[in-house]
Amino acid sequence: MEIPVHNPDEANSATKYFCKLGDASNSKERVIANLLQQVLKDAAFNTLRTQESLGYVVHTTVQSGTEYIGLAFVVQSEKHPKYVESRINAFLLKMKEELLSMSDEDFLKHKESLVSGWTEKLKNLDEEADRFWSHITDGYLDFKQCEFCLI
Repeated sequence: MEIPVHNPDEANSATKYFCKLGDASNSKERVIANLLQQVLKDAAFNTLRTQESLGYVVHTTVQSGTEYIGLAFVVQSEKHPKYVESRINAFLLKMKEELLSMSDEDFLKHKESLVSGWTEKLKNLDEEADRFWSHITDGYLDFKQCEFCLI
């Protein structure tokens, strides 16, 4: 969806590209979404920002709500959003091939890194509050969601 700009002289734009992957209430789909983000985040930054110089901000994140979970790519750029979208599509096609040919050893490293992050003990009350608050703002009040991701 393209939104008209208020200032036609503004050179910057933002593109948010969202891929719905499943249902946030399904623990397997939550794990897959987080694992996919784990695998793609550095490659997206290196390809879209460093190699292609698409924008100042290139960010990949898992987003979820009460009925969905997916992967979002956010790019702030001086390039037209349709061009940015075409480059994100090209990146995803390239990564599909890389994912299909990924070695078992590399895949295991990504899984272990994800589990390590999930099981890392919270360092302070602020981190714990942030974790709980994210469940409240998402409207998905599953406060033990991270525990169930490991099942």
